[in-house]
Amino acid sequence: MTIKLLINLNPKNNRIKFTNYGIRVRFGKYSLANQIYIMNNDIEINGLKIGDPISGFEKKFGEPVKDNSGNAHFKYKYIYLSGKL
Repeated sequence: MTIKLLINLNPKNNRIKFTNYGIRVRFGKYSLANQIYIMNNDIEINGLKIGDPISGFEKKFGEPVKDNSGNAHFKYKYIYLSGKL
């Protein structure tokens, strides 16, 4: 699934939740997406899905920059990927 977005963001509201897709996106500088929170177990990222062993995510994205009881945050370049693993 590919999602393209063209939006104007209010600086006070830099998050958008796409309930139909099961994701929440946070935007940073220049309105670029810099954090994606995945809530849908069907979404595949580089061959991985939520619920797969965390070792697979670590292999693709490196060590999590934060991990609170399985809610892991991975940094890839300037983007953060987070979700309940």
